[in-house]
Amino acid sequence: MPSPTAPLNRRERERLARRRAMLDAARSVFAEKGYEHARLDEIAERAEFGKGTLYNYFEGGKEDILFALFEDSHAALAQRIATFFADPSLAQRSARDVFRGLLNVLLDYFRGEREVLALLLKESQRLMLHDDVAATRRMLALRERMVEPLVAPMEAARAAGIVRDVSPRLAAHFIVGSMLGHLLYAVTCERAFGSADPSACPVVGAEDLRYLRPESSTDMLATLLLDGLLARPDALFTLSS
Repeated sequence: MPSPTAPLNRRERERLARRRAMLDAARSVFAEKGYEHARLDEIAERAEFGKGTLYNYFEGGKEDILFALFEDSHAALAQRIATFFADPSLAQRSARDVFRGLLNVLLDYFRGEREVLALLLKESQRLMLHDDVAATRRMLALRERMVEPLVAPMEAARAAGIVRDVSPRLAAHFIVGSMLGHLLYAVTCERAFGSADPSACPVVGAEDLRYLRPESSTDMLATLLLDGLLARPDALFTLSS
């Protein structure tokens, strides 16, 4: 039986606290200025440290800080997924209800992390297509770490015949990616047109506004991901009413 983790000494606690202060400051500056326009001296000043101290913790400067924020966000989401599937009461619920509950957990996390979500949606695309292959690989590794707790439940569900015979890992990526794609539209509309009148957004008509609400977006994603898009898959493809 593994021994419990040894408690941190004062120096380690202080170092973690300083690092946390720097990341909180960076998150705030990134949210206000955007990653591109944020400056390290602003982050250092807000964290109440010298710029040199910032480099002691993040040798790669601003991009290292960005990756650290992503690491925190992905680790937190992975922990939520793991905690969700560790609940023994899931065995008493239908498969659809369980997976709908998972979607709700994912959406709830990002609704509570709106600053990180906007940053994630924007900067993760840039890093995925970065000219520096090392940055792309680092981003892919983070995404893998985020979906890893979902892979084993998907494998078990496939083995039990609960889900179709598809790659559990690709299915996990598809679920998380679909959720992020939906949130991209919601966040983009709000940022471009304001939350007061999201119907002005060209990708969301007035009749679709309900799908931007928390409970409705969960239902929509559950319908598309779990039940499928086609209501009558064997019907002839005629579009006349």
